[in-house]
Amino acid sequence: MPTLNVRTGCWQFPPAAVLCVLMSGQASSVSFVARTWLAGHACLYAGAMGMSSLRQQARLALARSSLSALGGLSVEELKKVFAQFDLSQDGSLDASELKCALQVALGAELTLKDCQQLIAGVDKDGNGEVDFGEFKDICRAKQQ
Repeated sequence: MPTLNVRTGCWQFPPAAVLCVLMSGQASSVSFVARTWLAGHACLYAGAMGMSSLRQQARLALARSSLSALGGLSVEELKKVFAQFDLSQDGSLDASELKCALQVALGAELTLKDCQQLIAGVDKDGNGEVDFGEFKDICRAKQQ
């Protein structure tokens, strides 16, 4: 049941689980308030979930754009940049190396999942990593 906080003058609502229990079998004003509160929060949650997909797409587009700014470099300069990004010195970038490189070098804030998706888009051999050829393709790709 909602209570009035005397100090702040605001109504405080209990957690959703308590509201569900209060709603069971009641047709009172508490039930109406509880249903309205839950419906409002369900709408907020659905909106946030929908926007998270758009934010992820925007982050990936910005990362691709930042990488394409490197496309004007010569092959030798790109190899130097790639070597700086390749922290394990194994000739390829995994998602965590790419995440770190994009954050430090380009200021792009991507999640590990975002980096995995970025790699999946260019990973020709399917090993889950970006070799120099694939890195060069990312940098030289035309933006849509």
